[in-house]
Amino acid sequence: MPWLGYFNKLLRSDVFVLFDDVQFPRAKTVVNRVLIKAPQGPNWITVPVTDKGDLVSIRDVRIAADPSWKRKVLRTLGLSYARAPYVKRYLPGVTEIIESAGDELWRLNGALITWLAQQLGSHTRLVYSSTLCADRPELTGTEKIQHLLKATGATVYISGETVGSQRHLDLEWFQKEGIRLEWQHFQHPRYPQLHGAFEERLSIIDLILNCGPQSRSIIRSESTEAAPG
Repeated sequence: MPWLGYFNKLLRSDVFVLFDDVQFPRAKTVVNRVLIKAPQGPNWITVPVTDKGDLVSIRDVRIAADPSWKRKVLRTLGLSYARAPYVKRYLPGVTEIIESAGDELWRLNGALITWLAQQLGSHTRLVYSSTLCADRPELTGTEKIQHLLKATGATVYISGETVGSQRHLDLEWFQKEGIRLEWQHFQHPRYPQLHGAFEERLSIIDLILNCGPQSRSIIRSESTEAAPG
């Protein structure tokens, strides 16, 4: 259940690629944990995984066999958002997905992202990188992005502004291929929250449980801009 900036980019896209065939980060990562807001302040909820120290792709990461994590995550969400205006409307959907989760992290993440996008009224087509790169699994970095853009018939690519996002961009290639590059320029919006002072970079679930149908317009309350030529 990623943060607002992730869904800002998703909502602005016709096609959004889920990277399931890249390496699972060996350090602490948001791939299997997100930040919510508990009564005592920001709090991480985590899906425990096995083999996280190995060099494996996200698609190969397995969720720990002990199902007690499901009860812990759902209890934390329930207690943290018991007074949220839209908890009864949206938490049952999250509960159903988590309770039915198997041992594949990518499937759980994909199911949650798809469901959340639907609650935001998204018409974006979600596709997996592993499907688009089935015949070119060796691709990484710049070449992988270029392959994905051509495979989806992209005419515009929305990119984050971090060093990590920009290091795989070849501006000359974009000009040659006639693909317009846009920087996301995401400015985190403020919205009503529980439990004290406003906190940024929380999971999208915090926004949805607090703001419900207004969540989409809150996420879309800033604009992307074309990258300089």
